[in-house]
Amino acid sequence: MKNTNRQTKSISFNKLNSYLGTLIIVLAVLYVGTQVVVTSMVGTKSEEIDNVRQEKAELRLENEILTSKIDGAKSLDNAKDLAQKAGLEGKNVNFLEKTDGNNVALNK
Repeated sequence: MKNTNRQTKSISFNKLNSYLGTLIIVLAVLYVGTQVVVTSMVGTKSEEIDNVRQEKAELRLENEILTSKIDGAKSLDNAKDLAQKAGLEGKNVNFLEKTDGNNVALNK
């Protein structure tokens, strides 16, 4: 026996095409919106990166200047100038020679 009470639903391709077209348009708008957001975020981050790189270059230059000043302050001429300003006098210093230990008196 065949069941003849079964109902078949016909699909309207025009309606399906309209749904698919709407879905494609919505997805395209979402894609474009996402790209705009990502691009704006990346643009902001690249500006921050450029600022950090500029600051890094400035700090390196300042570091080189300070290193140069430190090296100048450690120079012998600068030490002599400071000694003269402070009124220090040069003295002859007699250093003892290091012995080999053979001529040392031993207590037994």
